[in-house]
Amino acid sequence: SIEGMGCLTGFRLLNLARQVSLSDPKARILVVAADLRSALGNSMPSKPTREDIVSVSLFRDAASAAVVGGQSHNYSRSSERPCYEIVTGLSRIVEGTDHLVDYHETNEGAIRLFLHRDLPENIGKSEPGFVSTLLEKGRKVMLNKSDDAHVPTMNELRGVDILCHTGGPKVLREVAKCLGLTSKNLYSSWEVMKNNGNL
Repeated sequence: SIEGMGCLTGFRLLNLARQVSLSDPKARILVVAADLRSALGNSMPSKPTREDIVSVSLFRDAASAAVVGGQSHNYSRSSERPCYEIVTGLSRIVEGTDHLVDYHETNEGAIRLFLHRDLPENIGKSEPGFVSTLLEKGRKVMLNKSDDAHVPTMNELRGVDILCHTGGPKVLREVAKCLGLTSKNLYSSWEVMKNNGNL
């Protein structure tokens, strides 16, 4: 069980499940991530500010699940079909951005979230370096598996469907712009947001 990591929880759980599956190729790990904002009092205060309106509209109750399996190709059930391979994981804290998000509990027990209007731009600016590091880390992992493995370079990202935590429309637009991509490259992210909200 992991709590209090907000949006990062799902990514962290998938990475932990990947680590378990690497140690046991026959493992099947059920990953369940849920964010129950309503249970935390994420509701409109009596005198809402613009920031309150944005945070309440962007962040609502949500849950998702996935089964992560080991690398065994002798699947226990004929119906098992792997969809994706988790090659590696990476996270980081961007220096000098701690003032862009404020998350605190009020005396009444409700959660208040402040998001600075410059947050999407700062996320976008940090993406090229982060993605480049992630791709290089993935390349090393894949080359250890096979000499002819291919991991896209930064210049080849236009041929890839990028899935990222939506964070709202401004975040998706900034990520695409700073990586030199179009909305087509973030098609899955846009579809998730349109159909299910900000997950």
